Amino acid sequence: EYYDFKKGLDDHTSVGIGGAIVRNGMSPKQVMNLAIAFYIIAALLGIFLAIQSSFWIIPVGIVCMAIGYLYTGGPIPISWTPFGELFSGLFMGMIIILLSFFIQTGNVQGYAVWLSIPIVITIGLINMGNNIRDRVKDKASGRKTLPILLGKRASVIFMAIMYAIAYIIVIITA
Repeated sequence: EYYDFKKGLDDHTSVGIGGAIVRNGMSPKQVMNLAIAFYIIAALLGIFLAIQSSFWIIPVGIVCMAIGYLYTGGPIPISWTPFGELFSGLFMGMIIILLSFFIQTGNVQGYAVWLSIPIVITIGLINMGNNIRDRVKDKASGRKTLPILLGKRASVIFMAIMYAIAYIIVIITA
């Protein structure tokens, strides 16, 4: 929310956002301080989990934290590109599942990857639905999300196909 506000994407007319800055009276500095605090807490929890399981999760955690920042921060935020849906799906879907699987079992199996694919698709498509709704304002702000590039009709068709693929994978896996 902080970087979208700073870049002018979020304002009092924005829909579907948390609105901590533009609606709920928090200052950008307060939001940034909370984000930093949550990053520190996540890092400490990650170190604890690494001690309990494997230090291999530390580099994965560092990459995840970097992607978390780069999603809306940095010179070219991922969320402003056609790759936002893919990154959100992969990192909030597959990576979280595989990290959890690895922490509990000490390894990663192919079936864990396979089982995460419908979740990757679903999370990416939730993000895509949001971007379809926001495509006019996003385009005016300079974003180049997948729905902006594909257009509304093609984006909706793409979503339907991808949801069908996700359900087919669930049926095959069951």
